[in-house]
Amino acid sequence: MSKQIQFRRGSESEHETFTGAIGEITVDTTNKTIRVHDGETAGGTPLATADQIPFGPALSNAAMPSGHTVDLTLGSSDTTYTAPADGYVYLVVAATAANNYARILAGSFGIEQRSVASDNWLRLMMPIRAGATYRLEYSSGATVKYFKFIYCQGSK
Repeated sequence: MSKQIQFRRGSESEHETFTGAIGEITVDTTNKTIRVHDGETAGGTPLATADQIPFGPALSNAAMPSGHTVDLTLGSSDTTYTAPADGYVYLVVAATAANNYARILAGSFGIEQRSVASDNWLRLMMPIRAGATYRLEYSSGATVKYFKFIYCQGSK
């Protein structure tokens, strides 16, 4: 006979006052997600559901990048942009010092690279859904060389 595993469960409000053990997983019955606990944080950390992720399964069925790109106008660090279609944000930064950084962030998700020397190139490419907002962050001394949007195959 098969065995059934059942995790502790409760509503969102019950979770907000509960501090689980380190590594404990509980089920949030209000938001239909799971939470991971660290033994200190009340409520734990809720994990995202597929519809909360700005990229993923709905990204043109995970289509490959096409040859269609658009150069984007770069704002200051921490400027917010909106994806025109399913595709990829492409950023290339020339580091001018060790520990320069570049990030592409969409909601609570993102990617980051840091330089180990002053002559490093930081290259980031992140998939994103049409209409999703994202922002760039980069070191003030770093030089952005390329900032492009690459459409998914079949998206335009």
